Amino acid sequence: MWGADYEIMYATYTTTTGWSNATVISDGYGGSYWNDGGSIDPAIAVDNSNAVHVVWTDLTDGVWGTDQEIMYATYTTATGWSNATVISDGYGGSYWNDGDSWHPAIAVDSSNAVHVVWYDDTHGVWGIDTEIMYATYTTTTGWSNATVISDGYGGSYWNDGGSYYPAIAIDSSNAIHIVWQDYTDGVWGTDLEIMYATYITTTGWSNATVISDGYGGSYWNDGSSYHPVIAVDSSNSVHVVWEDLTVGAWGTDREIMYANLTTINGWSNITVISDGYSGVYWNDGTSRDPTIAISTNQVHVVWEDGTDGVWGTDTEIMYVNFEIPVPPVVSSPGGIPFGNFYLLFIAVSIIGLIVYKKRKL
Repeated sequence: MWGADYEIMYATYTTTTGWSNATVISDGYGGSYWNDGGSIDPAIAVDNSNAVHVVWTDLTDGVWGTDQEIMYATYTTATGWSNATVISDGYGGSYWNDGDSWHPAIAVDSSNAVHVVWYDDTHGVWGIDTEIMYATYTTTTGWSNATVISDGYGGSYWNDGGSYYPAIAIDSSNAIHIVWQDYTDGVWGTDLEIMYATYITTTGWSNATVISDGYGGSYWNDGSSYHPVIAVDSSNSVHVVWEDLTVGAWGTDREIMYANLTTINGWSNITVISDGYSGVYWNDGTSRDPTIAISTNQVHVVWEDGTDGVWGTDTEIMYVNFEIPVPPVVSSPGGIPFGNFYLLFIAVSIIGLIVYKKRKL
């Protein structure tokens, strides 16, 4: 009924009913099968009211033109699935986004606002390179206009290389964290790097910054870094993994690398997590396409791997887990741990205030 084009299908599972039948959600709203272009590359999020939010890349032509757009549909138990709608173009009736929009990622904050990022080929003041775009939805305002977040900080359009494959996470303070792979050259060299930007309501979007190289001023990561994914733990520390071509003790094969961000120490140095356990570098095949999840006190990462072993010569899924890194204690100049120094300062201040008041009495 929906034609010969690719569609987005959906299925759900409950313990009482098991898996539902698959159903098309990208076409057929109200019995009208209007979406006749391919629908691919979906992403999904669920809000705290159990509404389901789905985005995908769509090749259907419309008032938005013949370029690929990001489409969106939502489900609630009261209304069922909504019609698919374009969210990457057409804000206020202006169809200005005439470049292809690809690979959306989605997250929902604690207020049930929906946040979507994707990479986009539309040209603008940011140049003719591919950029990361962002749009958000609230029930009171609807969808925002799409905006570039990978370039243009403070009016400076310095990011002149392609920006691709964004990933998004939102912490408990509703700060937005976004990573992507970027072709822009800089002090980090001419290789692809992982870039990061964040949004908080008080300051807006930060500048984009490289997180896959340059730790402590040392630009040692001279291989390309691809396909990042991101997660936030209960302490609002940010965890990122990606695949990397940098050569090291782990060999010349592609590996999975990891970095984390804490409010105390900023971004950590990057480290290989797909090889080198206990100093043994046995993983000599390609490691790629990681994904990440956080439990109470651990980071969990899986990826596809081409390393041969007792399992044969086929590609397998590999897994690693490790405890969430505890930030080292920052010391004061006198050697007292900063946290204890701060508490000591407060205690001394309180005692001094009490003594002062007694003397005045």
